[in-house]
Amino acid sequence: MADVILLARYILSYENLLRRVNCSVTLPYWDWSVFSLTPWHTNRTRIWHDGPSGLGGDGGLDGCVQNGLFRTKTNGQCLRRRFNGLPPDIIAVYLTQFHQPNVIGFNAFELNLRVNLHDTVHCRVGGDMCFVTSANAPEFFLHHCFIDRIWANWQEYSEEHMTVHFSGLSGNMSETGYRPAQFINTVDLPDIRYPNNTGRRTCVSYEDPTHGEYDEIIERLDGMTHDEILKVPRHSFAPLNTRQLSFFNVNKQERRQARRNLRRELEPRNELTGDAGLTGTDRDTGFRLASLPVNDGNKRSVLRRKKNTMRDRWMAKNDKQK
Repeated sequence: MADVILLARYILSYENLLRRVNCSVTLPYWDWSVFSLTPWHTNRTRIWHDGPSGLGGDGGLDGCVQNGLFRTKTNGQCLRRRFNGLPPDIIAVYLTQFHQPNVIGFNAFELNLRVNLHDTVHCRVGGDMCFVTSANAPEFFLHHCFIDRIWANWQEYSEEHMTVHFSGLSGNMSETGYRPAQFINTVDLPDIRYPNNTGRRTCVSYEDPTHGEYDEIIERLDGMTHDEILKVPRHSFAPLNTRQLSFFNVNKQERRQARRNLRRELEPRNELTGDAGLTGTDRDTGFRLASLPVNDGNKRSVLRRKKNTMRDRWMAKNDKQK
């Protein structure tokens, strides 16, 4: 089932189709984790704003979206949403990456990413996003871009993180003429616009969110152990029910393992409820920044992401070839 994260990267082909209309188009990602306690707000800075910069809001009693540019599909039917529950938070996304770059570690990372993050957010949005028509929703592509970003971040920890699992696969990806190994390195991707020209390559990089506290949160998490992070008081997110898991073709063994991973690796040991008196950016993230100790410079986390290392290496390689 690792095809899910590979196909998220293959969205590059969709982005290139949009560039045929406007060559300056770049697909953004929707980082639902930075607003995990206020995910459905509709002000101008949020994805659910009903103006030209947003995707419209929640569905009405019948599930039909009431506003926004995308409320009606091209076939005349309404776009459906049913906002419910909370998505995973920044800490859950961070903890998802606490695995070694070997077969066991990758399988755990992939299952958390696919089921506990990807599938969960699909059904927290609800409506079309939790149905076979999910690709009709504009947020589908922004959500998958974020899933790809999480994988890209994990890959940046080391060469082993980048290549584990996929480098040995020889068959083509589902419904494409490309092999998985061709989509491993975000800074050396095939140029899908010119499939017959093997000399043309594409470099993709992700900027960090502009959320005011994001960099500080990650810096502090880098100074904590896995157990210390789990003890941070924060809100939990609801797991998928059996019907929703069946929709995503999650088999019984994967269901048990995903729920076990959720309890052991992602859920808080000390759970907050309601608004918990949170204010400002703490209310968005779902926990108090002050509950994360300031990093004293000693990297205690097992995570060692070398930001932009792969991209810089690719740029240097191409400069030499010019």
